[in-house]
Amino acid sequence: MLVPQQARAVATRERLLEAAASLLAEEGLRGTTTTAVATRAGVSQGALFKHFPSKTALLSAATQAVLASLVRDFRTGLPKKLPDALEARIAVGVRALWKVFRLPAMQGLFEVYLAARTDPELGEALEPLLSAHRENIFAEARRLFPERIARPELESALATGVDAVVYAMQGVALGLFRSDERREREHLAFFERLAMHELSVAGLTTADPAATTTAADPAVKTKTTAPDPAVMTKTTAADPAVMTKTTAADPAVKTKTTAADPAVMTKTTAADPAVMTKTDRRTGRR
Repeated sequence: MLVPQQARAVATRERLLEAAASLLAEEGLRGTTTTAVATRAGVSQGALFKHFPSKTALLSAATQAVLASLVRDFRTGLPKKLPDALEARIAVGVRALWKVFRLPAMQGLFEVYLAARTDPELGEALEPLLSAHRENIFAEARRLFPERIARPELESALATGVDAVVYAMQGVALGLFRSDERREREHLAFFERLAMHELSVAGLTTADPAATTTAADPAVKTKTTAPDPAVMTKTTAADPAVMTKTTAADPAVKTKTTAADPAVMTKTTAADPAVMTKTDRRTGRR
């Protein structure tokens, strides 16, 4: 049990981390100064440095706290009862994960990641945190796809598939600066197809991603299954009009094709006197 002084210290540390996380989400890395964090947490900068000796230590601790909250957000985004169908579970998992990537908290973390590129100390502090976070993501994937438990040989393939989806989402999210409903739908559809493909490669599903529609629009399903009677009629040629043309059962058609019409016979044999007259005039004879 914590003594009062320890409890106060823990509470102060929590307030500092919450302040840093909220500033990262709202103001970005530029606005997350030690002064701003201390002010929002309601403590002095001296108190801040007692808990975090440097800004790097503060940022790495805030990053760890935010990553843990994002995993919780992912779980919250899943339905309480997961679908039995594997494809449906893939869809709900992808949607929940993409929601996490679109959170302001994740956008704030991206700025910390980018800063680590030119800050070796920060990069060194983040590496173990990101490795642990990757393992947490895999743990969530295993919970979402318990089929893997019965087939431990799929572990590596599942990890590769999860990495592919996560990296794709991260890359797309970095380039989004405003909300666009149409583009959001397009991105989500792409991620679902990618997940289906990767998990198919991993051996978890045999569904063909190219033939799978991720949209729940009945109109799309109708096109892919082609249950429309009009379509069936054309493809099977059950329309009497179509049958007539293809089999040439119409007497009029037979007459034309066999040239049984006397008018046709006359023209082809040149039995028309007018035709004969024209031909004889070339020789000057009637």
